[in-house]
Amino acid sequence: MKKLEIVIPAQAGILKRNRTKIPAWAGMTVVGTLTPNNKLEVVMRKRLFQLLLLLILTAGGLISSGCEKDGKIRIVNRTSFPLHAVVMDVAYTIAPDGVKTIDVTTGTQTPFSGDVGKYVQVSLLGETFQIWDDYLNHYVDSTYVWVNAGKTTGVYTLPNRASVKVKNQSGQKIKRVIIQRNTTLTSNTDTYDIDLPSGSEWFKPIPFATEENSFYLIVQVVYDDDTSEIFGNEQTIMGLDEQFLIDLLPPLKQPDS
Repeated sequence: MKKLEIVIPAQAGILKRNRTKIPAWAGMTVVGTLTPNNKLEVVMRKRLFQLLLLLILTAGGLISSGCEKDGKIRIVNRTSFPLHAVVMDVAYTIAPDGVKTIDVTTGTQTPFSGDVGKYVQVSLLGETFQIWDDYLNHYVDSTYVWVNAGKTTGVYTLPNRASVKVKNQSGQKIKRVIIQRNTTLTSNTDTYDIDLPSGSEWFKPIPFATEENSFYLIVQVVYDDDTSEIFGNEQTIMGLDEQFLIDLLPPLKQPDS
């Protein structure tokens, strides 16, 4: 039987003739010679080690690739006017037809954890959009959306209102706005006590007129000194995603006589 000499350096563990490393895990005690059976055992152990290592790396890769961390909320403003949003105590103004994506910390989802996510409160108010609550059967300021780890939750705001907007550049404070929705037979009046200094603006979403339910607007603006101005007429009819804009400017100065 042919015998092979083995010389194993203190740390390298290298076969002198075929340069094959003997891994530390093999736990072998070499007594100077290596028979074909011993050599086969070394090769088998080495291959078993390589197979185990491959399985570990593959499993780790699968787990890593299957992990999802954190999520996003994507708010899309489909109205013709700015949309005001508050998410996690941060305020945003989204331009008409604009998009805002917000990162949400949810934790990490793995193949073994099941769905990971959380509910996030979202406040939304557009000049021609309000959140409608089917359960409460009225408009609300905020709602909750579920955000999954690794996923993006889309929030789309389609117009569902008309509006009245007052831009105050009059030099006076406005303390009240009165909005009338009139038909030939009825009148519906809403009064809003506000505190609107000059240089500011205010808006109010209102129902929109349709062919079946048409009405016109009369808006009265009351200043801090109880003087007032009236705007609108029988032609002031606002449909879906339309706005009655009242732009108040300083009174014209009279020329010196």
